[in-house]
Amino acid sequence: MNRQIRAAIAISAFLALGMVAILFYSLHRVHPPSSYSSGSILAAMVLSNTSYLNLGDVFTVKIIGMGESGFSVRIEPSSLFTVVERRSTEKAVEFIVSVKETKVQGLASGRVLVSRGETLLLEVPFYAVIGLSQPTIYSNGAILEVRGENGSLRVWIWEVGIPYKLSSRPFFAPKLEGFMLLQDYLNLQLYVSSVTLRQGVWWPLRGLGPQNFQKELEDVILVKPADDYIIVNVTEIPLSAKGSSIAISGTASIKETLEGRKILKLTLGFLDKPHIYVIVPEKLSVASASAAGEELAFSTCIYAPPGYRCYQIDVPKAILSPFDLEIIFSKA
Repeated sequence: MNRQIRAAIAISAFLALGMVAILFYSLHRVHPPSSYSSGSILAAMVLSNTSYLNLGDVFTVKIIGMGESGFSVRIEPSSLFTVVERRSTEKAVEFIVSVKETKVQGLASGRVLVSRGETLLLEVPFYAVIGLSQPTIYSNGAILEVRGENGSLRVWIWEVGIPYKLSSRPFFAPKLEGFMLLQDYLNLQLYVSSVTLRQGVWWPLRGLGPQNFQKELEDVILVKPADDYIIVNVTEIPLSAKGSSIAISGTASIKETLEGRKILKLTLGFLDKPHIYVIVPEKLSVASASAAGEELAFSTCIYAPPGYRCYQIDVPKAILSPFDLEIIFSKA
């Protein structure tokens, strides 16, 4: 096990010592000057109709809570993206951004920078696939398995595509206490080898580990913690793969309301109209779900093991940046 994997398994110890904030530069939190109200900017999201963008395609950068004056927004790299319109809504300021060249084909990263004067207030990364058409068969999503009322979680995040066009794929994983990559799973299922259709959604059916391609797990996984999430980058994907998948475990903070409901908040990201499946013990039920404050539709589904319930949450947009998914549970 090389040092990247060892670092991933030891993240909970870093969190306990408060070292992550010192060792890693924050990518997703407001850093206000003393004269600035920290509640003025709540979040930033990058939304699109698809994560596959071509020349002239547009996407939306949504700054929630930003006032009308005193702020500037830059989208980088400026060689690839340009702001074509700014508009205001009741809850946010939106910037319509266009892809202005496609010399770079494949996975591209960008940054949203919100400043006031010379002070950087917010920096949010995002990803998109530039200059390629979306696979004929394509879907992605996340499976959140809540193991108990104490917040113990297993999280699977997956993407399938035929033909699959990416040679690497970053996943925004929630930062959990005791964060751990499920190494046994990744050594068997990292690369999707076949897919299946379940209730209109393409799922990974079988997978292969990196050893099938003469690689070790530590050769193809790069872990980079940030403030509210952890980027798990699959740095090398074989041409024969039909997607990729990661799995993590840990404990999330669950708050309880005065009404006795439980609130789970996780940071996910770079998901293209994902189907998010939430598996909870039978004594709990999902009361509501939202992404960055926007309510999401959800319904029951059939994929629960004995003693559990399953809910499917549908996200209508591709969210290219990190975003907070909030789920409120009530007792069934």
